[in-house]
Amino acid sequence: MNKYVQAFKNEISWFIKEKNVIKILSEGKFEVNDDFSKLFPKMNNLLKTSILTKLSINEEIYWLVCWENNEKITGWLCNPPEVNIERKISKAHSILLQTFGGIIEQFQIKESLISNMNSVFSLNVAENGIGAWKEYFIECCKDDNLKPTINLEDLIVTATEANGNLTLYNINTDEIILFAPDHCFNYVACYEQCPEYTFYRINGCNNFVDWVEEIASQWLI
Repeated sequence: MNKYVQAFKNEISWFIKEKNVIKILSEGKFEVNDDFSKLFPKMNNLLKTSILTKLSINEEIYWLVCWENNEKITGWLCNPPEVNIERKISKAHSILLQTFGGIIEQFQIKESLISNMNSVFSLNVAENGIGAWKEYFIECCKDDNLKPTINLEDLIVTATEANGNLTLYNINTDEIILFAPDHCFNYVACYEQCPEYTFYRINGCNNFVDWVEEIASQWLI
């Protein structure tokens, strides 16, 4: 077991069980294609400074992306790149997922837009709308006598938090939006014609690419 996998195991002790069979498949630099590096230059720079360990846990393949600074190791456990994307997602999201398959765990977390997220970018959460929160949103709008312009069916989930908060983008415009029924964020502003504790704009992030690049900037520090 290399030191990066050991660091992950030490921090996220519940993920790898004692009886799990772990195989290190390779270790090296993270390489990206031209489409990714042109669209996400800051994320490209971040990934280029990382060490990528490809491993299997009980034959399930994962990519462990790590950074080492002053003997401290931080990182993301990711799904491998997606090959056949059948869900309806944006072109930018698709380019990202063909480079790495989304973050499923973080350790030694840096303060960022995804600090409390338990799934980021992953295809398996890329559903339309806000799921079971739809009725809550409708009731909040009725209570405040508001008529929102947001079409929930145009929204694709790209990150989830255990408390129900969701980060989404508009499939037609790539606009990035936060749905946060439980938050104390100081970097958001209420979306037009939406009640508090529903939809927000993320300051400084107009679209999906902006959001990905801001995450990269925060991790690069």
